[in-house]
Amino acid sequence: MEHNHYTFIIYFARLYIFHHTHCHRVGICNSVNCQYNFLGGAIFVSIINKISSYSIKAISKNDELEKMNNELKTAIADRDKTQELLKISNEELKKINVLVEKKIKERTKELKSDIDQLQRYKDVTVDRELKLIELKKEVNEVLIKHGEKPKYYK
Repeated sequence: MEHNHYTFIIYFARLYIFHHTHCHRVGICNSVNCQYNFLGGAIFVSIINKISSYSIKAISKNDELEKMNNELKTAIADRDKTQELLKISNEELKKINVLVEKKIKERTKELKSDIDQLQRYKDVTVDRELKLIELKKEVNEVLIKHGEKPKYYK
């Protein structure tokens, strides 16, 4: 049992009752006043015991509340750490996002350049093919005009 001021009060009240009980046993004290003091001491001890039990319960509840408060502080600290980590992660993601956007712009520029080159190549080759087809027709027409068989077929 924890020693607090109630413990000492109970100790002295029990000593008081013991003293009066001893006096009655030995026959030293028979006065009505002494009997009232004895009864008062017993009631006093009973009340103090009850108060002491409530005090012990209150101390126990206080311990529980303190434990819960510590757990809550730990949870808050964990939440704060998590928020800080999220903040750092978001900042890192923003940096990565900027780099990715830069790479995308560079690659898009490269691809547009490649598309332009391919378009020029296509224009040159298609124009050449169209010119070849035109020349083959002319060759076939000249051959037919001179009575020969066409050399190029469709």
